[in-house]
Amino acid sequence: MKHTVFSTTAALAHEIAALRQAPPADLKERWRALYCSEPPRRISRDLLVRAVAYRIQEKALGGLKPATRRLLAKVTAAASAHRPMRVAPPLGRAAIYEIGLLQRARQGRPFRGIRAAGNVRA
Repeated sequence: MKHTVFSTTAALAHEIAALRQAPPADLKERWRALYCSEPPRRISRDLLVRAVAYRIQEKALGGLKPATRRLLAKVTAAASAHRPMRVAPPLGRAAIYEIGLLQRARQGRPFRGIRAAGNVRA
């Protein structure tokens, strides 16, 4: 099977879509070519397709940003040291509103806006 560099995102999307119909032997061959190792013996077909598709996209479009790599390394180090770690995304106004609404509903009180949500403790 010949593997090429993709010149358009349409060609990339077509190649990834074709993985769904590919036989397991072809998927395993693609794994070997992309990861330079044998695929895990008991990997599910779905996970094999996803891993191969991810690697194809990574090679065509580039990998993770350095900041994301650092965050993943930090999370991995914390997990291997068995330390809890808080990784919270920044909250926008809609998320704050929703959190306040849910907290007020749990307490049986009406929600009175974002200012009131900031004072509520769960």
